[in-house]
Amino acid sequence: MPQGVCSWQSMSALSARFDDLRLRGEKALVVFLTAGDQPLDQLPEILRALAEGGADVIEVGIPFSDPFGEGPTIQASSQRALEHGATPAAILQAMSQAGTDVPLVTMGYYNTVLRVGLDRFARMARGAGSSGTIISDLVPDEAGNWREASANEGLETIFLVAPTSTQRRIDQVAEGSTGFIYVVSRTGVTGAESEVPSDIADLVGRVKAR
Repeated sequence: MPQGVCSWQSMSALSARFDDLRLRGEKALVVFLTAGDQPLDQLPEILRALAEGGADVIEVGIPFSDPFGEGPTIQASSQRALEHGATPAAILQAMSQAGTDVPLVTMGYYNTVLRVGLDRFARMARGAGSSGTIISDLVPDEAGNWREASANEGLETIFLVAPTSTQRRIDQVAEGSTGFIYVVSRTGVTGAESEVPSDIADLVGRVKAR
């Protein structure tokens, strides 16, 4: 879901990277790819190339059959990945071979995690080298079991804030997220527009104020 802005909290598994960037006065380059759009045996090499190319955090998208929050580009990449037979287990196995020190964050939809099983998915993700997870359609007040499974494995739980989020939702996300907060820059699906909305600074400011 590349159409977002990351607003991070301190003292999490990902905070060392962000703290270092802040000390140097630099921004974080957070990149996304749909795993399995390419042959999975190439995923470790691709992740290493992204790291060597300057990525500070890499979001590894796990394909889903109904990625309703995504625009046509990511929908098409997810469909290709599924046609290639990319499963969560196969993706995480390939991730584990990357051997990069750039934080990896798995990103997907809750139904995928439920099918695998919360505890098993968290264990597999951590074993693959993931520092945290973004589950696009999971909100904090419905995520108690997932937060527990993640905490047991030392995984960060990253929730989303949208332009339509109420202050109550922003407060819930701020209290429930670790690692960073994913701020969606606009309503609608990802990739619909290339320009960042002018009012995004206000939303990010509200999140940071928490």
